[in-house]
Amino acid sequence: MSPGRAFTFFFHLWAALLFTAILWPSAWEVWFGLTFGWLTLSLWDLKLLRRLPPPTMEPQVPHLLTLGAWHDAAFLLTNPGRKSITFDVLVEALDGMEITGLPQKITLQGASWGEIHWALRPNKRGKHYLEPARMALHSPLRFWRQRLQVGKPTVVRVYPNVTVRSRPKQKCDTERHEVFFLLDCGPEMLKADGRLTHLDQCLDAILSLARTAIGVGDAVGLLTFMHYLAPQRGPGTISALLNILYTLQSDTHGTDYRTAATLLLKRLRKHALVIILCKLGAEDIHNIKPALRLLRQRHQVLLVNLCDDRIAFRRRFDILTRQTSTLGLHADPISLPRVLVSRYLAIRRRGNTL
Repeated sequence: MSPGRAFTFFFHLWAALLFTAILWPSAWEVWFGLTFGWLTLSLWDLKLLRRLPPPTMEPQVPHLLTLGAWHDAAFLLTNPGRKSITFDVLVEALDGMEITGLPQKITLQGASWGEIHWALRPNKRGKHYLEPARMALHSPLRFWRQRLQVGKPTVVRVYPNVTVRSRPKQKCDTERHEVFFLLDCGPEMLKADGRLTHLDQCLDAILSLARTAIGVGDAVGLLTFMHYLAPQRGPGTISALLNILYTLQSDTHGTDYRTAATLLLKRLRKHALVIILCKLGAEDIHNIKPALRLLRQRHQVLLVNLCDDRIAFRRRFDILTRQTSTLGLHADPISLPRVLVSRYLAIRRRGNTL
């Protein structure tokens, strides 16, 4: 319970009259009258507020959200009582969510319903719980505001951005290949460009290439350092990828490339194009070399490194790819989806390299 607009007004008037009465004693009679009236009205208004049945509020929020995109939402409001009520629909700061269109004030006549619209934009993937709706119910004379919590938490799932980008049309030929992603989830992936982390941008690139590969008949698989998805074809592949990727988070520990390569060789027997998405530091050049040599025993490997513009590093990267007979690609995180799809199609056109 908190003071409302009328209570605040009367308080300032009461304080002003008190100061006046101190200077001019003839004003004390007016001050006592105001005090009595203020207390009487505020207590009566509090009694009226407690008699009001609280309104119901049902959230209308999509349960599946796309990272970085605005989504429309609403509250369905119902006044079960016979008298008109006024209340504010409130919102608290939500971790990983931006909200616009709240708070709002609404008045509902007796036994009526209404709807207010707002929007939210998630900036973190994964499973989130939106707290129960909150409101501030105004008393009839506006002396008080009663804060209420209505309903239950709403569960939403935030998936990577799966916006369909325009891409060159490719014929689905009879020769089928396998494309396998090996995704580095190390601490370097926590860095961000704007609202999205490098990991989020890599996931966007994976989904873009997966759509392209499935469209030409190739199978797509995935290995992170916690999850494995065997290569598969068809539209259900995107759903399988999303169910893994939407909860994926960066690891604070260093990346063990050799262990990942060994695991991949055990699980992936058929020749495939293995695309490694990573952000290498200078010390990682030495660590990843044995893993690349292991993978090249059976697979074609494309090593994709998020940009490091230092000339010395690029030279070491180029030497690494030549020594291990792997393909190399530098890309900045923002353009990664487009660049990666173009490189995949160029490799595929050569046919026998896949």
